[in-house]
Amino acid sequence: MRFDVPSEPTLRRGVTLTGEEALGWLAARGTVVAGRHDLSLVTDELTGAGFRLARLWHTSVSADVTVAEGSALVVVPVEGDADVEGAVLAPGAVLVLAAGSVTATVSEPSIARFEVALDAAMIPAPLRDLIGAHAVLADVPVSFRVALVSAANAVLNTDLDPRSQGLPGLRLAFSHLAVAIVSAGREGVPRDRVSLRELELHRRAMSIIAERARDPLLTIEVLAGELRISERYLHRVFTSAGSTPAVEIRAARAAVARSYDDGTCALTAAERARLAGFANATAMRRALRRTG
Repeated sequence: MRFDVPSEPTLRRGVTLTGEEALGWLAARGTVVAGRHDLSLVTDELTGAGFRLARLWHTSVSADVTVAEGSALVVVPVEGDADVEGAVLAPGAVLVLAAGSVTATVSEPSIARFEVALDAAMIPAPLRDLIGAHAVLADVPVSFRVALVSAANAVLNTDLDPRSQGLPGLRLAFSHLAVAIVSAGREGVPRDRVSLRELELHRRAMSIIAERARDPLLTIEVLAGELRISERYLHRVFTSAGSTPAVEIRAARAAVARSYDDGTCALTAAERARLAGFANATAMRRALRRTG
């Protein structure tokens, strides 16, 4: 049994491990368990190109959970509670880990959860500033959680072909779902930097960018028109949140371009650029360098 996370797109279903094998599986995914050798684990996962969608159940543990640089992890529990450095992670709440590590302790007999590991650049800079390195977001609207859990179950319960050319779009959709959950749960995070109206405008702007990043006609002017505000006020909204419209449009297009660079799609650089909304391959490469 390979414990590592394959770089090529891979679907693993019905993985059942105990003891050292279970510990090794979790450790390869950034969860290092402290002194528990009778651990039982059942999981399914879809991985590839810096992305991982997983459904997990395991017995009680205390563990350090770490994300790699440039990655983020969104955890949606569906059964059981965990203590995350003093905050309670239970069904209805969501953990977002944007940098570094946290210590999580499951004192109940077991816990079940869904995890989405994604490119940290997918999370808008203002939202990353609000949540910091990590946050447990309480009372996330049920509709957002159900959307992700239902979609994840639909994918992980089927014999999806990891070589499908539709897979990059599927990974991008789950990344956007994870970001939507974090955004919906941020009401519990202090907001002393941005007014409520500007937060709502920024949320709507980011939603439009996420939906239309592939459209090369999406410009700052078009975005301002969609929101029925001036370009000057649009810049103010993004500046107040610590970013700019151009940066976020570029980052969204870069994320789309990366999703097509996983070995499953035989696309030229020019084709990737066009599908991601860039004017040309040079603009795409420049954006990829800027977004790391």
